[in-house]
Amino acid sequence: SMTGLLRSDLLWTRKLEQGAKLDLKVGVQLTKADNVSSRLGYGAEPPVLLLDSDVDTRTKGRGFSTTGKYSTPIGDGHALTMGWEGSTLARREQRIQDDRPVRDSMRVRTDDVFDGDIDRLAMFGQDEWTVTPQWSVYLGLRGEGIRLSSPVSQAGGGKASSNVLSPIVQTLYKFPQSTGEQLRFAVTRTFKA
Repeated sequence: SMTGLLRSDLLWTRKLEQGAKLDLKVGVQLTKADNVSSRLGYGAEPPVLLLDSDVDTRTKGRGFSTTGKYSTPIGDGHALTMGWEGSTLARREQRIQDDRPVRDSMRVRTDDVFDGDIDRLAMFGQDEWTVTPQWSVYLGLRGEGIRLSSPVSQAGGGKASSNVLSPIVQTLYKFPQSTGEQLRFAVTRTFKA
């Protein structure tokens, strides 16, 4: 088994007038994985070889992501934050299975190819309220869409998409006299594909 991952992110932050701030991030990633497995299967007494199979799976992926956030103070410990998260991921998987003859059965070789794309885009807006220097509360709304497509595969192509609109409810407590220890509780909805 061999796996490789190459990832690079670029972050740009700009402080604007009247305490506003803009954060932008872009990233790319490349993945590659090769996995070979051999299987032998035996029957009951006396042991009889029933299965002799090799499976070779090769996976390649490439992706691009971007996030952005604009934040501006709106008075008395409150800040209005708006932003987005977007990504696209393309994945190709080839699976070759070779079942060799056991007894009088025929040799069977299958070669399955799967291409799939996952595209996501989310937008959000929230009020970030700093109640005390240690305690913050975030309230807002998040909308997210996801599109899955598989243009080429032995099973045929297919497309699916879905959208979700959800509230953002989050609270954050930073422990005093600590080096970055914090407790966060958040409720929202998102997709995992």
